[in-house]
Formats: sequence, C-alpha cells, structure tokens
Amino acid sequence: MLVLNCEKQDLINIGRPDLAEQVVHTSVIEGDGAGFDILSFTPNGEPKFIEVKTTTGGKGTPFMMTLNEVAFSEIHANHYYLYRLYDYNRTTNSSELYILEGDISRQRELLATQFKVY
Repeated sequence: MLVLNCEKQDLINIGRPDLAEQVVHTSVIEGDGAGFDILSFTPNGEPKFIEVKTTTGGKGTPFMMTLNEVAFSEIHANHYYLYRLYDYNRTTNSSELYILEGDISRQRELLATQFKVY
C-alpha cells in the first residue's frame, strides 16, 4: 500500500491526476499470478509494471521471487520496475527504498530454491 499510494501521489504532483486514477493494485484484483503487484505509469503515460519486495532486514537481505515474476521481468524489461523496500518498520509504516529497472536476472544473482519433480 505504501508504494501504491506513493505512485498515485507522485503522478498527482507532476500534474497527471488522470494517470493516478488508473493506477491499479493488480495483485489484489488478479492475484499473485500476474507477475507484478502494481500497474502504474510514467509521466508520459507508459506503463510501469511494479513488483514490490519488502523485508525488515537491511539492504543486502535476500528476498524471494517466483519463477513467474522473474520471467515477467524478462519479457517486459522495458516497463518492469522492482521496488525493493528494506529496513521496513511496521510501527511507522516506513522503509528505505531502491528501484531496479528491467530484467532482474541480468542485475542480480538468482538462486533456485525449489523444483517441481515429476
């Protein structure tokens, strides 16, 4: 919700309330299978597919991504953003943030932790 609200407010602040009204919390509407959590927009109206990963640990704390999320980042690299919230404080609902753009597999080391066995 923190990222969702910030995206809407950022669009309003730059004079794009029309786009702010179209921001969608995709993971709530479609479920986790969409490959991203939030559909937002750049100032010129291009889509932003945002995946949010949050931990209470520091910046270097590992986090989990599904195969679907990684594949989505590859297919939609030109419009994909991973918002990495770390040092999250539940009491104040605040955190530190960095953003990765594009194909996650080209930016971070991925370690397979599960396999489907037939």
